[in-house]
Amino acid sequence: MIIALVLTQFVFLTLGIIFLKGMVHANGDITSSFYYQFVDRNCLWFFLLPLVWVAFTQVSYQINQIPFTIRVARIIGMLLSGICFIFFVSVIFFPSV
Repeated sequence: MIIALVLTQFVFLTLGIIFLKGMVHANGDITSSFYYQFVDRNCLWFFLLPLVWVAFTQVSYQINQIPFTIRVARIIGMLLSGICFIFFVSVIFFPSV
């Protein structure tokens, strides 16, 4: 389950960043949207989210006490996958924002 969630997060982040960079190079001007300016400047830092989650999950498997339980790690992984999906969708479907 860990591998599936991490791969899902990386795929959504990668596709979102590819589409974002394509949109930026096609338009050349994203000064109207603070969201796209922020994401364009900091997009590579987003790849730390899945890596930090994997580290948290590995610690959870070792400790297995609150808040480091396997169930909490899975819930956080699913939430991060949802956030990565929302990032991907926002870049693709809302370019004029």
